Amino acid sequence: WYQRRVREAVVSTQSTGSSGINAEYGQPIQHDLFPRFLEKKSGPGGVASYYSTDMLHKFHEDNFDRLRLKDVHVQTTAGIRVFVCTFYMGSKSEAPTDQHWWRYTIMIENLGDVAVQLRERTWCIYSENDYRETITGTGVVGQEPIIPVGGCFQYSSMINLRSPTGHMWGTYLFEREDKKLCNASIPPSLLESRGLST
Repeated sequence: WYQRRVREAVVSTQSTGSSGINAEYGQPIQHDLFPRFLEKKSGPGGVASYYSTDMLHKFHEDNFDRLRLKDVHVQTTAGIRVFVCTFYMGSKSEAPTDQHWWRYTIMIENLGDVAVQLRERTWCIYSENDYRETITGTGVVGQEPIIPVGGCFQYSSMINLRSPTGHMWGTYLFEREDKKLCNASIPPSLLESRGLST
């Protein structure tokens, strides 16, 4: 799955062409790091190519441990496959303890025979200092996506703990096209920061 997503990102980037326009959406790529991380050079026939700068190499070297993908957690329930991968982002010092931050990306794949709509999420969060929390809310990232048969939905969000280590897991509540409800498990994921630079 991860290799496929990387390939899709590469194809999306390649589709922008020399104009820096995303072919699918017709919008310019906007990011303040783009000109600092990538240098544009014109090749034969005026074809533009982008090359990584020393700044990008230094960023990669300094942040390799945090950026590399270590584990992808996968679980399938009731025809819904859920992928979870987490990345440690660093810590922020705040009294009385540090706050540790992780970014997580989730892909939900519909392996069933009817379309489903994600209605509700429930997260269970546990940290090594015995902090426990259950969070329930409507949809995800402000959406209640409809996932067709064979389709996928992907999103990213962040979580913070006042502990360098923890776990998170949960469930999604889906409404099927036939109006029946079903739950899909979100696989347990380790939130680990030890040994990673901040």
